[in-house]
Amino acid sequence: MSDLQKQEERQPAVDAGAKPASAGTGEQATGAGAAPAVDAAGDALPEEDMRQKLEEAQARAEAYYQQAVRLQADFANFRRRTMQEKEDLLRAANEGLVRELLPVLDNFERALAAPGERLEDFRAGVQMIYHQLYGILEQQGLAPVPAVGEVFDPARHEAVEQVVSEEYPDNTVIEELRRGYYFQGKLLRAALVKVARNVKQEATGQEGE
Repeated sequence: MSDLQKQEERQPAVDAGAKPASAGTGEQATGAGAAPAVDAAGDALPEEDMRQKLEEAQARAEAYYQQAVRLQADFANFRRRTMQEKEDLLRAANEGLVRELLPVLDNFERALAAPGERLEDFRAGVQMIYHQLYGILEQQGLAPVPAVGEVFDPARHEAVEQVVSEEYPDNTVIEELRRGYYFQGKLLRAALVKVARNVKQEATGQEGE
């Protein structure tokens, strides 16, 4: 076999070997080009996940805020109720104390109204104590119920006797047997009184009818 024939036989082998090399190079190029697409998709997933987590965090924050607002309102209502209950208890306690002291006040008034001028120094001492005690009760909200000279009012007067008289208008309080009192604007005890019954005035009224 001549040298030329040997050279021709070797030439196709060289060409065939070149094709796989070219194909391999194409596969490598294709693989290199596909890699950025995978990275872009991978970057998009974390961004969406972060957005979802942010929305969830905002929703939780809003729920916590609304809960805090409700708790604040509940606490304010509880505080108002507690203060009101405290004031009611204090008022009830003061009212009971004043009611218990009223008999002492009555005894002082009876002692000061006793006839005679004996033991003037004792009377002066009792009077001083009376005014001191009355001043303390007055500061707590005690006030007398107007009686003598007033028109009889069953809401604040308790009549124990009717006295026939032409001197006073009919149904007028002419004597106070026991003083009545208000406590902080509320009637604590009605006044025991005598009430005038003007017969002449009653007769005049009947004639007018």
